[in-house]
Amino acid sequence: MAVVDGHGIAFVPDFLAREAIAQGRLETVLDGYSEDQGQFWALWPSSRHLSPKIRVFVDFAAEHLFAAPGDDGQGITPL
Repeated sequence: MAVVDGHGIAFVPDFLAREAIAQGRLETVLDGYSEDQGQFWALWPSSRHLSPKIRVFVDFAAEHLFAAPGDDGQGITPL
């Protein structure tokens, strides 16, 4: 929120800024200097049957957190 309010710049995951960028409240800078793609891990206890709550969360994360703007999510493989 500080960045949206004009108090500097931030290096954040794209899913945190995607909406503000699309609305024109933020803009990207130094795009050519960011090489770190980072990683996102979701861990849960192993069992024979995946809890429906976990499955819904994993599907949501795969669809919404990692898709590029305008991406239909088809390139994302759920965990």
